[in-house]
This record gives sequence, structure tokens and C-alpha cells, in this order.
Amino acid sequence: MAGASSSGARRFLSSLKRLAVQTVPPVTMVACGSYVAFEAHRVLSGSPNGSDSAMLRRQMEKDAEELDERRLMWIQNGSARKLLYSAEVIQTVHNIQALGPAGVILMKNEVVEVLEEGQGMNQGFSVVRRGNGEVGIFPKQYLRLQAVKGETPE
Repeated sequence: MAGASSSGARRFLSSLKRLAVQTVPPVTMVACGSYVAFEAHRVLSGSPNGSDSAMLRRQMEKDAEELDERRLMWIQNGSARKLLYSAEVIQTVHNIQALGPAGVILMKNEVVEVLEEGQGMNQGFSVVRRGNGEVGIFPKQYLRLQAVKGETPE
């Protein structure tokens, strides 16, 4: 009796395997072909939305432009701000594009005036003024406190 049920299970699995081998490849081919045809139609029809990656790229570019504008507005009145403290640059920024147009290029060991600490999405930056009066943003992690206004350095 055990042999009969085992034989039946084998026949069932064999017919299931044969069905899968005969059905899966054509169904997969039709699905892939349909997707390729859909994408080709969308590209060739001049769809204004384009692909998802192109839409994402445009959104990222727009967001970067808006961030640059906000940071430029943030530093506009830098010369009118009062000094919070002096700081020494302990590291040069290697990827200056990350700072954008609001950034200032500083060299290691340069002393700057910190005018404002960033908050929110700018919390990693400070508004600084160089000795020549140039104002821009610079990463806080690359600055070492020298003296707080009204205090003498130790």
C-alpha cells in the first residue's frame, strides 16, 4: 500500500514537472517581451515623463538647486553678523562640490571667525568668515574651537 501511494506521488510530481517545463518558459518570454515593448513604446513616443531614473535625476537636480539657493541666502548677511568664536581649520575639504556655491575653500591651519552654527538640515555646517572678509559655509567637523568671544584661549 505504501508503494502505491509513493508511485502515485511520483507520477504527480512527474506530471507537475512536465507542466512547469512546458509552461514557465513561454509565459516568462511573453512577460519579458511585453515589458520591453512597453518601455520601447514609452521611449519612442516621446513621453514627457521619460523613465523613472530620468524623473529621479531631474528631481535630485531640482532639490540640489533649491538647497544651493537656501544656503546662499543663509550666508548673504555674513559680514553683518557678530563673531561667535574663532576656530582653526583642521582638515581641508576634498570634495568642494559638496559645499556648493555657498561654500568657502579653507586650508588646514587657517584661522576663521565662526559667525553662525547651522541648524536643521544645515546642522553639519557653520557660517565662517576668512581673514580677507570672504564668508561661506564650512563643515563643523573640520573646525577646532580656538577662543570664544570674550574669553582668552587656554
